[in-house]
Amino acid sequence: MAGGVAVSPVTDLTLSGESWATRGDADPLFTRAQVTDLVQAYLAGHAADDPAASPLFAELKGLAAFRVHVGSDEVLLSDSIRFVEKAFAAGVDARLEVWEGMIHGFLVSVGRLEGSNGGLHRLGEFLRERFVR
Repeated sequence: MAGGVAVSPVTDLTLSGESWATRGDADPLFTRAQVTDLVQAYLAGHAADDPAASPLFAELKGLAAFRVHVGSDEVLLSDSIRFVEKAFAAGVDARLEVWEGMIHGFLVSVGRLEGSNGGLHRLGEFLRERFVR
C-alpha cells in the first residue's frame, strides 16, 4: 500500500472536538459559525456521525499508511489527534505532526513561514519514501 497525507483534515462533522472551543479565538480562518453552515449544506440532511461523512466514526483497520499535519492553534487540532490515535490503535501506520503556533491553512504560507516550509518538506519526505523507488 502506498499511503497518503492530510493537512488539517475535517474528520468529525459533529464538530465535537474540544479544540473548537479551546482554539476558536486563535484560529481566525476557520470559525465555528462558518463551518456549521458549510457542514449543514454538505450533509444535506444526512447524519453528521455517518462514517461516510465523518471518517472519525469509520472502521479504520486496513487503511494505507498516512501522515496528518495540523497547526497547534487551529480548531481542527483535536479532530486530527483523535483520528490519528484511532487509526494507530487499529494497527494503521498513522502519524501526526503538530506545527507550533500555526493556524488552519498554514501551508499556504510556504516561502513565508518556517512552519509552512517545514510542513511541506516533511510531507514530501513521506511521499517520496512511499512512491519513489
